[in-house]
Amino acid sequence: MKFCLKYGLVIALCIVLVKTQTENNTTQSESTSNTPTTSKPSTTQTPKVSTGKPGPPTTVNPETECERANSTCETCVAVAKCLWCNTGKQKCKPYPVGDIIPRASACPLDDARWGVCWVNFKVLLIVMGVIGGVILLSLGCCIYCCCCRSKGNRTKYLKEEAKMERDREDRKLRSDERRADRQKKHDEIRKKYGLVKDDNPYQRFDA
Repeated sequence: MKFCLKYGLVIALCIVLVKTQTENNTTQSESTSNTPTTSKPSTTQTPKVSTGKPGPPTTVNPETECERANSTCETCVAVAKCLWCNTGKQKCKPYPVGDIIPRASACPLDDARWGVCWVNFKVLLIVMGVIGGVILLSLGCCIYCCCCRSKGNRTKYLKEEAKMERDREDRKLRSDERRADRQKKHDEIRKKYGLVKDDNPYQRFDA
């Protein structure tokens, strides 16, 4: 009887302990789930992708560009679109579009400077024309000399070929003459010593 009571008390204590442990585990899990997280928010930012088209390149007006370079002649001629004129208030002017040579109304050629400051536009055109003429003349002379040389070489080749042909014919004629002379001398020697046979061995008898 006592053994049964002890055994029942042990089982009851075990049940109480198991139940208490289960309740404690449930309480801890609930407290853990209700605890707020203290982790730092992510600071990684998604890079912004620009979907807009690039704007058109800005172009400077030639008049504005020449106005900026109106200080000195060197500054003005450094800009290919500008022309320096010694007359007038606005000395650095835009080069006239559509004109190879600037008109006198825009600026006199004696006072115009373009590219360099130490020579005016008139002298520059003359020098460029002379240089261009010399280049063209030199090129023409070279072409003429090459053509004449090729023609002369061809004529010389034809002359040499004709001369070689004449020499060949002369050598052949002299060789034939020498052969005929040797044959003639051999025949004379044979006749002299009676070595020449008659072509017709039969003689005709008179009745």
